[in-house]
Order: sequence, then structure tokens, then C-alpha cells
Amino acid sequence: MIQSMEVSIGDLGKTLLSCFKYLPEAAVYITGPTGTGKSEVVAQLCEQLGVPLYDVRLAGTLPEDLQGIPEKSGDGYFDMAMMGSLRDVFKEDAEGILFLDELNQADASVLAAIFQLVYDRKLNGKTLGEKVRVVAAGNVGDAYMVTDMSPALERRFVHIKIAPDKKAWLRYMSAKDQVYTPLLEFIEQRKDQILSIITPEAVVTPGQWTRVSDYLSRAEAAGELLEEDSVHMCIISGLVGASFAKDFVRFVNTTRTLTPLDLVHRDWKVIAKQVKALVNDGKNSVLSELCEGVASYLGGRGSDSCNNITTQNNLAAFLKVLPAELSTKLIKQLWSSAPSVLTNMDADTLMEIQRLNTVVLMDGQ
Repeated sequence: MIQSMEVSIGDLGKTLLSCFKYLPEAAVYITGPTGTGKSEVVAQLCEQLGVPLYDVRLAGTLPEDLQGIPEKSGDGYFDMAMMGSLRDVFKEDAEGILFLDELNQADASVLAAIFQLVYDRKLNGKTLGEKVRVVAAGNVGDAYMVTDMSPALERRFVHIKIAPDKKAWLRYMSAKDQVYTPLLEFIEQRKDQILSIITPEAVVTPGQWTRVSDYLSRAEAAGELLEEDSVHMCIISGLVGASFAKDFVRFVNTTRTLTPLDLVHRDWKVIAKQVKALVNDGKNSVLSELCEGVASYLGGRGSDSCNNITTQNNLAAFLKVLPAELSTKLIKQLWSSAPSVLTNMDADTLMEIQRLNTVVLMDGQ
């Protein structure tokens, strides 16, 4: 297969638009792990363009589903009756995206029909509408049974290889009407690979994590989130595997009383008592999770808050009361992920934080 450069799923939409604009006659083939959002991006693009989406799943499709079956016409001759989802794309004034999903899981005989479709935009004498764009997609990885594509068919596509994008997924989730925020914080603090990884327990994808959020946000809205912990654990593990489920629930239980977003957005007077209680009780693991979360949030979907006076005041107060080793660690994390929150902070405040940390660390030696 042609080895194209990798494109972030967050940039897939504009990449497709550029291809449609400057190479409209070409078919596009998107490859990447399952559940990364390929079909979602294509659907959103149709909505953005105001055109129909013609979605055809090729795994299990028969050649006659594409090519049509003989049907007697009014003049006594036979015509080929197309499947309903394809009929409209062959109208002269048709426009939209013909999305051929699961291309590399199609039978070889189906790929022969696809060859004709992408080679000359025709199928059994019927011609695609001039404004119909052809986009195919396939899942890659050792876990999938795939059909090898012939070199002749392969070179008829513009190949686009996509990769999961944690920041793009977090932006997408943040824009949803209903989302379970602790899950975003959990993902935000983990390595990017957690979004798309095959483990001995599950094939974990952005789509699976989205379903976890959907489930928990609905349970939370119904007031049943805390009452059925064992049931919820079972459902979550059924989506992402037992290990990730346990890790996530442990994270939620650890940070339930105070979240990174509280530290960034709420008034310090409201949360100061909780923070100081965690410090006085020696809950360093909880405080460390909060530090990780604050740095990740400000370096990603919360970057607009770096210049906010409440955020800067809260972080200054937080850095002053944290144990010195955690305060120093958070400063390093912020310099790496969200330096503007520190560069915009009052210089005297930063000097005081540095002095406090230095004194405590020297005393500890």
C-alpha cells in the first residue's frame, strides 16, 4: 500500500476539502485504526457543505448489491436495479459524498466493482453525478481481516493515513451537550496512546471512550452515578477492558472532591479549605493528580484561561500551599505545557513561591 504521510484526525476535514477543491475527480482512501472518527469527520463535512452523505458499508456487501440486479424495463429490455443507497448518486444533478466504508474488508469480487467506480466514475453504464465525491475508508492493524487491494485499484486513490489526536478529541468532547468531565480530565493526563490501543482485554478507541462518557453522563443526569458503582464498573470494563476501567474509577475516586477545573476557574476562597485539608492530611497522590490535571488542561483545551486573572491568582495560591516538591514539579510542568500562565503572573509572587520552595527543600535536606 502507498505509504502516505500521517495526518491528525483533527486535520482530516480540511485535507479532504483541499482534495475536493483541486482534485475533484479523484477518489480518496482514508486508513487508520478503528474508532478514530473517520466516518464522523466525513459526516460532519457533509453537514458543513450542506450535501447528502451516501454511506455504504462494504464488509458483507455482495457484488450485485453494487452493480444491481436485472429488472425488466417498460420497453421490454432489462435494466440493472441499483441498491437504494446508491440509486441517487447516479443522477446527473447529484451531489454529496459517496462514503465506501470498510473497503479493505470487502470481498475481492466487490473490489472489482469498486475498481470500475473509481477508475472512470461509472458502474454498469451509469455515471456518477458530477458533484459526487468518492471517499473510502478502511481500518488497519493486525487485528483486522483484510483483503489485499490490487496495485491497479490502489493507485486510483489519493491515500490519507490518519492518527488519533487527543487534543482534537478533547475539543470535540468539550463541545458536546452532555459529557462526563472527569473522563476528559483522565484522558487529558494520560499518554496519547490511551485513545487508540489494542490490549489483551479490549480494542480501545476514541469511539469507546466517547461511549463511556455518554453512559456516565446519562447516569449522572439521572442521579444514579454513585448508587450502582459495581454495575457502572461492569459497563465501563465492557467498553475499554477491566484494567482501564479500574484505573479510571480509581482516578475519579481520588479526585472527586476537587478537580483541576476547580483550581483553574473557581474562586480561591471557595476551594482553599479543601486544598489545605489535602495538604495537611498528606494526600500527596491526590495533589499530584491535581497538578498533572491543571498542567494538561491549561496546555490543551483550557489554554484560553492562561491569561485569566482568577486562574493566575488561584495557581499562585495553590503553588504557595503545596508541598515544595509538588510546587516545584508543577512549575516545571507549566513551563513546559502552558508557560504564559507563569510569564503573566506577578513577578513578586513568583519570587515568593521560589523562595518558599527553596527554603522548604533546603530544610528537608
